[in-house]
Amino acid sequence: MTKRRSRLTGTAIGATIALVVTACTGSTSSSTGSTSGSPGTARPPDDSAATSSASSGTTSGVSVPGGINITIAPDVEDVGDLAPDAYSTTPIPEAQITSAIAQVDGIAQDVMNRSGIPGMAVAVVHGGKVVFAKGYGVREVGKPELVDENTVFQLASVSKSLGASVIANAVGEGTVKWSDPVVKYLPDFQLSDPSITPMVTIGDLYAHRSGIPAGAGDDLEGIGFTRDQIIEKLRYFPLNPFRISYGYTNFGMTTGAEAVAAAAGTSWEDLSQQLLYEPLGMTATSSRYADYVARPNRAIIHFNDNGTFKALYTRDADAQSPAGGVSSTVTDMATWMEMNLASGQVNGQQVIDADALLAGHTPQVVNHRADEPDARSRFYGYGVNIETTSTGQVKWGHSGAFYVGTGTAYAMLPGADVGIVALTNASPVGAAEAVTTSFTDLVRTGKIERD
Repeated sequence: MTKRRSRLTGTAIGATIALVVTACTGSTSSSTGSTSGSPGTARPPDDSAATSSASSGTTSGVSVPGGINITIAPDVEDVGDLAPDAYSTTPIPEAQITSAIAQVDGIAQDVMNRSGIPGMAVAVVHGGKVVFAKGYGVREVGKPELVDENTVFQLASVSKSLGASVIANAVGEGTVKWSDPVVKYLPDFQLSDPSITPMVTIGDLYAHRSGIPAGAGDDLEGIGFTRDQIIEKLRYFPLNPFRISYGYTNFGMTTGAEAVAAAAGTSWEDLSQQLLYEPLGMTATSSRYADYVARPNRAIIHFNDNGTFKALYTRDADAQSPAGGVSSTVTDMATWMEMNLASGQVNGQQVIDADALLAGHTPQVVNHRADEPDARSRFYGYGVNIETTSTGQVKWGHSGAFYVGTGTAYAMLPGADVGIVALTNASPVGAAEAVTTSFTDLVRTGKIERD
């Protein structure tokens, strides 16, 4: 099991080391005086002297082989047990996190006013608890019922991240492996290249790296084909290069989920209930459209009709339920984020295996390759987007959208033990992402980096 490292916050993070490099041809100086030695001669470092001088606010000069003098600055901080790739030299003070949380309400109100969306709910978790949860606007235009923290929204593609947690639990229980071939559980599964079919794994489909082209099967869903019918027709789509190309596909991922359900001997909807919603106490969450419709406190989706949001359509996403058919509240989503930030634990109990969960939170494929030498690439894990932020912290997240009326997003900064989710009942205009990104900017830098 992976040991969860403690996060680093405070006024100094990492080790700030000032290096004064001098060719030791005679004598070298430091702020504590001078040292002398022959060229190329090393003087063993005096650890006690270095410790003493650092604690007294001075710097210490140390000669090393080759005649190099290293001066260690007085603000050096112990990074504890964090590996070199697990800390950032940009600090996230606790006070900065607290300040960001205090600004969430104002950010949400501003986004509501500027976007004109009918309703939204937002929740923030930090330190293993919900620190903010609130609803804004109305569930349906023209009706008085207000959105609150217990209003159920359709999640759209945020469903992918929850589905990955379901599979992580199945992996931890030994039901499947991320590396299991899909044909092991769905023997009739085929792709257009018969040499690729037997190699495609559950992980390939959850990372969108199977070669199935982006959007494959979506049009078939739109004209009424069922889940099984669409999966059967994936064999007719020409493939992109296997495992070295990224193609965002709802029905590729749905196929991976169906393989796990088959291995477990149940439906995906029941498996999600058994392995995620029940263990986490997510009582308002479901992978069935009928359950969403039956919720008395639910947000109705609204289409963006030339800037005016109208309740014109419904969206039954049962055909792609693992990839887009979950409905939930920000309260339930907050519990799910807490579990992820705690490496699979809920109330101190290990609900999902930490290593199986971590696999989904680490890069599996490049989904946005840098196009400039000084730019950063972005990645996709299993059902989650992964990026390195401008300040060096890892960020997990995903957005969801139904063009006919849903926009959702969440973001987590595991190094700060912080997560935020925003759910809206309007066509995707960037409102949910504006809230989540503004918040994570404030947590990391103390300011909103972009409008």
